[in-house]
Amino acid sequence: MRPRASILLLTLLLAACGSEKTAPESTAKTEHAVKPTVTVPPAPQFYEGTPYWLTRSAHWPAVMEWTLGPEGEYVFDSLTLRLSGKVLQSFISGPKGKEHPLMCWFDLSVRPIPRKLIGYSFNIDSVVFHDPIKKRRLRSLPMLSSERHTEMGVVRTTFSNNLAVLYTPDLEEDQPLEPTVYITSVEKKTIKVTMAPITCTFLRQIKPEETPTDSLQWGPS
Repeated sequence: MRPRASILLLTLLLAACGSEKTAPESTAKTEHAVKPTVTVPPAPQFYEGTPYWLTRSAHWPAVMEWTLGPEGEYVFDSLTLRLSGKVLQSFISGPKGKEHPLMCWFDLSVRPIPRKLIGYSFNIDSVVFHDPIKKRRLRSLPMLSSERHTEMGVVRTTFSNNLAVLYTPDLEEDQPLEPTVYITSVEKKTIKVTMAPITCTFLRQIKPEETPTDSLQWGPS
């Protein structure tokens, strides 16, 4: 019994010594553990007040037709509007591989927009493309807002067409399409915007998208 007791005592001593050696290491690992970095963006600053165009908007005609300049901008009653777009036709295989839907995105930047009007002052309702090759008007595409950025009266909203209903027109790769954008503004006014032609590319693979920064470079009002 004595040898067994000696072995048991030696085992307990070794275990105790081992625990004393490993304890500081575990503590050191905890102290030097890499903590996650959390970046909190600054709160956006808003434009407070009543811009001149807002006092004039009640007297705007029910339908206005605007043609954008070479930089994609239009100025009316102190309101500055910028519009840019992209149009693709998808050829990516999938559950609906036989469908080749037309997809488009438009970035609408408007200034100055006061805080109380952010979100519903100017919205793209639909886009109609004209095919100059086949000389035809394509189906109207209803649009939905998907992303919005706000800073000091500059509001940029990204709109994309509603893919709940797929539309597959017969187009040629890299051909031009002439967009007409229908925007609803305050006072329920309709703005019909004519833009320069946009090249329609065929999408065969998905690549990461870069975040547009046009309104950030545009600067506050």
